Formats: sequence, C-alpha cells, structure tokens
Amino acid sequence: MARLISYLRMSTSEQLRGFSLERQRKLIADFAAKNDLSLENSHVLEDIGHSAFSDDTQQKELTKFFEDLEKGRFQPGDVFALENIDRLTRRGPIDALMKVNAIISKGLKLAIISDKEQKILEEIDVYTIITLSIDATRANVESKNKSDKGLLNWASKRELAAVHKIAMTAQAPAWLDTQTFDVFDEEKRKDIKRRRYVLNPEKAETVKLIFDLFQNGNGSLKIKNILNERKIPTFKNVEYWEPSIISKILRNPATFGLYQPKKQNTGKRDLIAACEPIEDYFPAIISRETFEQCQRIAATNTTRKGRKGKVFTNLFTGLLKCADCGGPVHLLNPGIDKRAKIPKSVNYIVCKKGKFTRECILKRLRYDDFENTLLKAIQEINLADILDENNPLDVLTKKLRTIEIKIDKNKKLLENFQKSFIENDGALPSFMIDGGRLQELSATRSLN
Repeated sequence: MARLISYLRMSTSEQLRGFSLERQRKLIADFAAKNDLSLENSHVLEDIGHSAFSDDTQQKELTKFFEDLEKGRFQPGDVFALENIDRLTRRGPIDALMKVNAIISKGLKLAIISDKEQKILEEIDVYTIITLSIDATRANVESKNKSDKGLLNWASKRELAAVHKIAMTAQAPAWLDTQTFDVFDEEKRKDIKRRRYVLNPEKAETVKLIFDLFQNGNGSLKIKNILNERKIPTFKNVEYWEPSIISKILRNPATFGLYQPKKQNTGKRDLIAACEPIEDYFPAIISRETFEQCQRIAATNTTRKGRKGKVFTNLFTGLLKCADCGGPVHLLNPGIDKRAKIPKSVNYIVCKKGKFTRECILKRLRYDDFENTLLKAIQEINLADILDENNPLDVLTKKLRTIEIKIDKNKKLLENFQKSFIENDGALPSFMIDGGRLQELSATRSLN
C-alpha cells in the first residue's frame, strides 16, 4: 500500500494564529480519505516558522526528506502531498522544477491539494512545466515584493530613529520606558502617534550604580551580592540578580545611548547590522568614556584565568610569576592515591615551563606552605596605606586611564579628519581654513 508523505509549512506566527496550519491539515485529511491513504501510517513533515523564500537549510524537515529520498527510504508509488507549490519553494521556477523532478524521478507521486483544485503529478510534461513555472514565479514575486516592502519600511524607521529619535520597535533595554507623543505627518496632513524612549528613574540609578561599583574594583559576582543584599529590584521577572545579567549590562552600548539596528541576513534568521550605529538614540545613563573605560578594565580582568577545584581554592590564580624565567605558575594536583582511592591532599605550585619542559629548573613548592607564609607576611602590611585614596599607585593608575581616554578621543578626531580630507578631494576642511584665516588676521593686527 502506498504511503502518504504530507508536508506542511508556514513562515510566521501570524499564520499560525490565522489557522493556516489547521487548514493544511484538513486538506491532507480530506485528500487521504478520497484516495484511500492511511493517515496513521503517514509520514508528516512540518517546517514551522521558516520561509520557502530562504535557502533550503532553513527548511530542516524538507531538507531531511530529500536526503532520505536519495538514500532510497521511500518507495515508488508513495505520495508526497502539499497545499500549493509555494509550500515547497518560493525561490523561482527553476528551483521548483528541480524539486518536483527530484520527487517524481524516484517514482513518487506529487499531490497538490489546494481548496481550489487537487491534482496528482506522476510525470513532467510540457503543460506541467508551464503551469508549475507560472505558479512558482508568482510565489517568488510575491515574496520578493514583501521583502522589498519590509526593507523600505525599516529604512524609513531607521531614518526617523536617527533624526527624530523615534522608537523603531517596542523592544528596548530594560531600564527604558516608552512615551507617546504627536508628530505632524506632512503626507497625511495630520498628527500621528509616535513613541520615544525615556529613562525609568529607579532602573537608571541601578545601572549607574553597577558601573560605579565596577569602576571601583568590584566584579560581576560582588556586584550581584551587593544588589541582592540591598534588595534592589531586578529589571525582569527574576527574583535575584545574577552575574550574567550584570555582565550584559556592563557590555551594552545602549547605556551611553548607542543603538545598532539589525536586519535578517538574506532571508535567514540570523541578524546582522542593518546600517551604521545611531549615536544618542537612547537616553544615556553614563558617558561613552565611562563605558570604554569599563571595557578596558573587563579586558584586563579576563587575563586572570585558572582552574577552580570542588574542594580546593587557589587564592593566587593568575597572579603568580616564576622568579627564575618570569613565566606563569600553575597549580599541580598529584592526582589519586591508588591505595586509598581518594584524592591526595597535597597540592603544589610549579612553573609552567618547568611542568611541561626542562626550560626552567625552578622546583615545585607545596601550595599550603606557600599560602601560609604569604598570608603571615601580609599581616605585617598596613592595608590602610595601600587602600588610601592618595596612594601613589592608585593615583598613577587613574592618571593612566585619563590619558588612555584622551588618546582614544584624539584617535577619533584623527579618523574624522582623514575621512573629511578624503571626502573633500584633498582640500582642508572648512573649519581648518577658517581657523587659518583667523590666525593670519590676528598676526596682521599684531604687526600693525
């Protein structure tokens, strides 16, 4: 007995709410009943949320069907049923004919079972080629028009966002609210409702606190503990702050107002940058300099890596250097006591080069001896002097960060100057010409 293979596809959740899936299932059931095909033994393929205008990799069930077809897992006489040819592809007549030929050439029948007509194709003749080409071309043109219209709408939205700071979508960072206001539309000659973003005062203060804490040497874990201890509400429906949430906020350029519009990448579901980032689109909580400074601090902190044990903590992870060769120092775990079948309790620290090569001759040290010796030595140090705001090292560090910010600003100015110089075909920008003339006039006046 021939087996029924049904293929159902829809690209959006709106179609799901509009009973598109239910309609396709009913058509399949009616077709099976009329042609004495069993639904119980049928093979059902569903690609939900994927467009036939995209490439085949997005339609996973359909791709798997053609792979199984090539492997001979379907028998001649089996029926591949779908509502319309546009369920199979919307990428034009050539792609449609190739897919139809792949099905029929293996001895399967292709059933097109729309509510207007039902037909079963067992071979490809001239009439079939013409009708399939017309239907496939129509589907391709419809999808292309929808895609082009969507791109135009988003281009208009991006222009409004850049010029008038109008909200492009309802989605925004969690510390922002939306506010409705009226804008006069020149084409429609009337006021229309628009939305813009405004800061939520309480949440904005929390974001500012997170950056302040991070600048003062607190990591995401410590900041999480501080926020939870102070019972500061989270931004979403979660009970407690987590380090991952803190890290995302610290990395989000929207905190200083930058917005990067996104678009789909050639029909795929992955997103890419749609245009240049829009400066000052969101209300800023911190300055760009503060954000960039925090990114440099985070980049420095990522160099402190190391393995953490379940019952053992290395207090000096990423901090120790070999006194002989200057290389990093690793923790050495001797492993398992084979007789007692338990982990050995003694851990050692050893130079990385000495551990894996003979380039360094520094002997290994017992970790517990090293830790006890160092902690006793620390007791003799006045921590108040080290943590003093006027500590020379701290002052120099702050000066270094200030200089780094100035360097970044000057680099930006140089890039802008080079861009302007190229755009003006090698001529100096107008502001520099005006400045030069002003200096000439000043010099002339001083001579007179």
